[in-house]
Amino acid sequence: MVFYKNKFFLILYGLSVFFIFLGWAFYFVKLGDFEHLLLIRYDTVTGIDFLGSKYYCLGMLGFGLFINCFNFFISWFFYQRERILSFLALFSSLFASSLIFIAILVIINSN
Repeated sequence: MVFYKNKFFLILYGLSVFFIFLGWAFYFVKLGDFEHLLLIRYDTVTGIDFLGSKYYCLGMLGFGLFINCFNFFISWFFYQRERILSFLALFSSLFASSLIFIAILVIINSN
């Protein structure tokens, strides 16, 4: 069986890519014309700890897209040998994409 015909494979990879592209869409809708600094990190003891531009969010989304592509090639490589490693790579990609999406939502909504 070829790996792209496996429905579970396609669902996992499709969800991870969906989370990244949903983060991109949310970024461009909310921060398209935003010119102020973003609050990146806040600590309850010391207060505002790290400010950054809106391009830090783009870096996070780009890194998430890189992780998805890298895990796709790892899962493609391991599919014929060990399918469990292939699905482990896809689950890690889905987990990383969902965490990046949540981080983007929190950063954008807190500003």
